[in-house]
Amino acid sequence: MNNKSLELIPIYCKRKQKKFDLFNIILSSIKENKQKISNNDILIVSSKFVSISQGNILKLKDIKPTQKALDLSSKFNMEPELVQIILNDSDSIYGAIDNFILSIKNNVICPNAGIDTSNIPKGYVVPYPLDIEKEADDLRLKFKKYCSIDIGIIFSDSRLSPTRIGTTGVAVTVSGFNPSIDKRGQLDLFGNELRVTQMAIADNLSSAAQLLMGEGNESVPIVIARSDYLLNIGLKFSNKKLNQNDLSINHKDCIFLKGLSNRYE
Repeated sequence: MNNKSLELIPIYCKRKQKKFDLFNIILSSIKENKQKISNNDILIVSSKFVSISQGNILKLKDIKPTQKALDLSSKFNMEPELVQIILNDSDSIYGAIDNFILSIKNNVICPNAGIDTSNIPKGYVVPYPLDIEKEADDLRLKFKKYCSIDIGIIFSDSRLSPTRIGTTGVAVTVSGFNPSIDKRGQLDLFGNELRVTQMAIADNLSSAAQLLMGEGNESVPIVIARSDYLLNIGLKFSNKKLNQNDLSINHKDCIFLKGLSNRYE
């Protein structure tokens, strides 16, 4: 591999519908794919795959909707049980249209709090993983303990971007490396100082991995990213315990949300 390349290795895995040991399944799947994971690799895992490993699968019929959920479901043409799960899982709600409630979950703006109804039996849904930051840290430390390697972990999801067609990837949580590279203070090609630029490495890797993971029946919930170039441009591995503040800004400081609330005609 040349020093400016990025290698993405898809790891195929049999479909899962019930709780399983995440570390052992990832390790065995890597071996079954005749691949290996090495020091300084970044392991990108579908957040849905992580949720299923926890048994975090909800049956809609088991959910009792509140009056608020019933009202919203009637207004926006949604199943009341799904609306209740969205209300339970959302950090905040911004608005809604038919079939979608725009919410914030883990500082990510997403429809329906990121709750997934695809690739799961009908009548069930998959929310984001429980205790997601600890889950990522635990997975990384198991690779260190049992495989004697230091790697980075990303739990990724697909997302919609305003005004754009289709989905891209987003890092829901990260462990083992700094998720962005700060370029502020550096100069561009014309000597202009960069004032706000930070490279969202974790999100960019999630988007790249999304090309292999797909959205349908690809059966690729795991991707290994390998690149010395990332280290050369400033990626730093770290044992620092990360949280959502390391991945995102407060939604009150978001230029899009602030701009939409101060529309200029």
